[in-house]
Amino acid sequence: MMKQYVYCLSNTSWPGAFRMGLTGEVPSAMCARLNSDIPCPYDIVFAKEVDPAVHTLASLYEILNAYGARISIGDNAQSRCYV
Repeated sequence: MMKQYVYCLSNTSWPGAFRMGLTGEVPSAMCARLNSDIPCPYDIVFAKEVDPAVHTLASLYEILNAYGARISIGDNAQSRCYV
């Protein structure tokens, strides 16, 4: 079974916004790939290998929603969270 990670990234260009999602890529490599095309780099807030990742991410969304966070879900199991 392929490893999956839940991750959360921040970027100084978007204070209070976080990019969260699932990846099969090692989070540090994914972050480096994303940073190769943008002027302000992402920082990894957290990344954790999880099984099953989809359920873990859904649980995280539920917790954040309970505290009033606004979550915008995009393509490829990525989202943005505004707190």
